[in-house]
Amino acid sequence: MAKESGVKVILKVGDAADPEVFTDLKGQKDTRMSGAGNAIDVSDKTTGGWGSTLAGTRNMTVTASGLVVWPDTTGIDVLRGHWEAGTTVNCELVLNDNGDKYSGAFSITQLDIGGASDGATEYSVTLQNAGQPTHS
Repeated sequence: MAKESGVKVILKVGDAADPEVFTDLKGQKDTRMSGAGNAIDVSDKTTGGWGSTLAGTRNMTVTASGLVVWPDTTGIDVLRGHWEAGTTVNCELVLNDNGDKYSGAFSITQLDIGGASDGATEYSVTLQNAGQPTHS
């Protein structure tokens, strides 16, 4: 299997139209997905002193950061609007050239936009799954 550059990992945000159109979040420099799961302890006297667990709640966190690309701020505007309204946003996280991706509704848990006087305007966003994402 060939290795691919991380530049292939792209976060896209949906416009909530029917059919929904997904737009690249422009200026991405760093985009990553992190999966986590909680273990449920089901140890008892019959496990011989060994811990025994069941899979519990799984969570997916997606983070993206980069440079704001003026005037094409469509993706940032969509995220900001959902953050202000406290609503979820449909997203696609494209993983490679083959089109492997995760899709689903996400809550915006952090949105930062800013910049230093001697630098470009930057953004960062953290998204948390709001239900089960699908992999295709």
